[in-house]
Amino acid sequence: MNLSLLDILLIIVIGHCLYLILSFQLIPQRNKDANKILQYLLAIYTCILLEGIIVFKIENVDLLTRYRGITTVIYFLIGPLIYTYLRRLLFSKNGSYNLNVLHYLPAIGFLLYSLIIVIAYKYLRGSKEFLTTSYFLFELFGIASICIYIFKSYRLLRYFEISEKQELSFNQTNSKYINRILFFMSACMLVWLISVINRYIFKFYGSIFTDLIWILFGAQAYIIGYYSLKQPKIFKTQLHKDIEVNSPKTTLRINQNHIDKLNNLVHTFLDNDKGYREPDLSLSIMADKLSTTTNDLSWFLNNIYNKSFYQLINEYRVKEFKKRIKNNEHKEYTVISIAYEVGFNSKSTFYKAFKEITSITPTEYIKKVENSNNLENQ
Repeated sequence: MNLSLLDILLIIVIGHCLYLILSFQLIPQRNKDANKILQYLLAIYTCILLEGIIVFKIENVDLLTRYRGITTVIYFLIGPLIYTYLRRLLFSKNGSYNLNVLHYLPAIGFLLYSLIIVIAYKYLRGSKEFLTTSYFLFELFGIASICIYIFKSYRLLRYFEISEKQELSFNQTNSKYINRILFFMSACMLVWLISVINRYIFKFYGSIFTDLIWILFGAQAYIIGYYSLKQPKIFKTQLHKDIEVNSPKTTLRINQNHIDKLNNLVHTFLDNDKGYREPDLSLSIMADKLSTTTNDLSWFLNNIYNKSFYQLINEYRVKEFKKRIKNNEHKEYTVISIAYEVGFNSKSTFYKAFKEITSITPTEYIKKVENSNNLENQ
């Protein structure tokens, strides 16, 4: 069997997938429950890429027509598994989340159909039009099914990004990772759709689109593997039953006595105890320290302070940073070390928060302070 450059590339990615599946079994995992689903996805991608190497080297048309459906079943599992992976990865109390079996009915239905084809193939062999039409409809249904879960996953990610702003005092990089996965999945579905239209409607059987599909699946597998090993532990947010992507609703109303109590607790925690200096501070951590609930605290900050948790905490951090710059601490310590001391946990989060709050960069602010000091000394 002659191997093309694409075949060699796919074999490398298959090896990468198998290595990752084994690695998840042997190394300590940061996102253990989510990575269980990731192992299933990597196993599916391995089978898909293996199919990409083998399928076009089989010259027996009857063999392909009879058994191809069996391998195609795994495509129907990708959408539900991706969505389940994101639910487990991003949201607290979703560690053991699983979709209802109804979500896997398309895969079960197609498997039963494929088994019927295998068993009754000698009777259906002459019904070429029936076989072609049924495979055409099932491929379209498979694409539509995965696209629905891609849409649901984008919506889930959007909700997480909004909740992250409400519940965390720092930025995470996992949104970029997830966006890349969903982008390649979307591109793969588009190419698959074009390939189906070309094969079944225009009768064009060239390999350009199918080769591109294998490449996109390979890219997905590589990105998933790279980021799953590289990414730190993700700080999860809460997922409410009714997802509202425009803004997380907080319907809770608390009485005036509770408001006054929370006001004193928040003031003590931030102004006296300097609690904002904790680099991994989140809404849930702060709520625990104040002996209240995340819902009560979130409602209080949004309605009394008119700020999100992210805005309030970073305003305190920026305020102390500016105070330290005015005290000329930047002449003894680096800007980033000062940022870390006031609670920021990364350079990117610090620069982004500072620019959002002051409309200028830290460097511009330092120059402004130094120019002011020079004028006073003249």
